[in-house]
Amino acid sequence: NIDVAWELGRSFADKYPELHQRAQQIFYFVRNRVVYTSDMDEFGYEEFAQNADELARAILENSKAVGDCEDSAILLAVIYKAAGFRSGIVLTPGHAAALVYLPDYNKAAHVFTLEGEEGWVWAESTGRTNDLGWFAPSLLSEPMAARELSGEAIDKKELTYRLTPIQQASSRGGFSFGGISPFFSVVFLLWLFSSIRRKPAKKRIARQRR
Repeated sequence: NIDVAWELGRSFADKYPELHQRAQQIFYFVRNRVVYTSDMDEFGYEEFAQNADELARAILENSKAVGDCEDSAILLAVIYKAAGFRSGIVLTPGHAAALVYLPDYNKAAHVFTLEGEEGWVWAESTGRTNDLGWFAPSLLSEPMAARELSGEAIDKKELTYRLTPIQQASSRGGFSFGGISPFFSVVFLLWLFSSIRRKPAKKRIARQRR
């Protein structure tokens, strides 16, 4: 159930009619309110799935929420989708981020091509000073897998079956790389999500990062 996250996205669409401003405000909302905490520190598991609705509800109740990179990426992608954007999730070994389709956004360091369409912008909200479109150059040498959201409901468990390789990425700075092996994508995704456990949501007090 992602009704809360979906309504958040719709509220951004109503408040910010200009697309680039809307995309930036959604990014800052998640960046400033989700305090990065590893699943092991928060839940005692290497991987623990929070869906977008759980995270959004925690933000509305406590002004802050805690989550890891996958939690933030899923929340961002769902809010973007609800706000009228095409969005997706991208995985690299040990990390996740959101993607938002903004083909004419000129503030992104790198523009990604997914399934033949260029114009996908990296949304990495775990860095407290990151802007929309910030991208770590070191990730250019890492294999990536990504998938556009095709519906409203999404959580970590579903990502195992919904993600496919990023075909290529182009950079306004001149960097580029090819797609990764589909075999690697499947193995990597199965490894990443194999230890996900679900349990009833509990109220959590947001902790400040370090």
